[in-house]
Amino acid sequence: MIIVAADGVLTQTVLLRDFPGITFFVQHLLISFVFVCVWTAYAGAGRLGWTIGALMLAFVWTTYSMYLGPRGLPLDQPYYSGYRDLWWLSFPGGFVSALIGWWAGGWLMKKRRVIGVAGIGMLAVLLGVPAEPAHAQSRGTDGLIATARASGEGMRVTGADPYAMNSTVPMNGTIAIQTVEIGNRWSHVQNTDALRVSAEFTSGDAAYTVSIDKPMPRHPLGKYTTWSGVAYEHEMHGNTGIGTGKLPKVRPEIALWGWAQVSRNGEVIAREAPAHVMVMTEGPIKGVMLEIGTEDQGLIAEPDGYINVMWPKVEALQMPDGQERVRQIIGWIAIVGFVVLFGGLAIVDRNDVSRARAKEL
Repeated sequence: MIIVAADGVLTQTVLLRDFPGITFFVQHLLISFVFVCVWTAYAGAGRLGWTIGALMLAFVWTTYSMYLGPRGLPLDQPYYSGYRDLWWLSFPGGFVSALIGWWAGGWLMKKRRVIGVAGIGMLAVLLGVPAEPAHAQSRGTDGLIATARASGEGMRVTGADPYAMNSTVPMNGTIAIQTVEIGNRWSHVQNTDALRVSAEFTSGDAAYTVSIDKPMPRHPLGKYTTWSGVAYEHEMHGNTGIGTGKLPKVRPEIALWGWAQVSRNGEVIAREAPAHVMVMTEGPIKGVMLEIGTEDQGLIAEPDGYINVMWPKVEALQMPDGQERVRQIIGWIAIVGFVVLFGGLAIVDRNDVSRARAKEL
């Protein structure tokens, strides 16, 4: 309880400046209770044991919060912390909180008379955390950002088969794409990615305007994953089981699924039509492909029941390579550090055992 209370003050209030919700503290209390009991039985109550235990508990909290730790419940809409909040704020804050709590718990066990007073004090601190602090930060905004753009001459697929790339007519227009990949969490209250697509093109005597700003976190019929709306550099179509087998297997730099509003000659013909966009600079298909209603051909205002247009050249593409590289470097450094740390602990433990046996002899 002391560890959770310390985390509520140090991490949630001071570092994150946000009240995570009652459910968050209940989850952390349950996790901490089991972990502290098991770890103490395994490693003992010595200083080295609870120091490493604090590090491991911070890891357990952080990794749990990545996938199963929604914040805000039950008083607010659920949301998840992003990379910065988890690894730059929550993890170190949880580690320091666990150190404080473990030390305070050991001290209180020696001073049992003040346990009741300390418990009341911790409860008062938790209840005093503001539900809506004035400086609460924005939530889930540190995703991976990518943008793309294409314009000029292209082609539009026509006919009964929306993927017949040899049955096309000319098309001319522009498309701009902005995406934020927040993370893929398999939960019904998961964060969804953010996206914005604006396209204008003419085909024959019709002028179209397409706007997509609502992501599709999962396929309406559950046929395959949509990666919460946005995916970077994932294989799809072909024999992958994702998308259609009528297209060859591709690995687009940007792929997104969303709900589109479509206007033709200034008149709205669909408000929430299923849409799929791919940006590809390598592979069997290159360019930017915009599909609307191709799977069920349910765009009833169109003669073919769908729209499938493609620009053969990507004019501009910006991927979050720098962000990903920094995260990978930090991750590898952390892994090497932990290997060295636990290797050192094993050597120290072996030496302690050897000394103990020598004393017995």
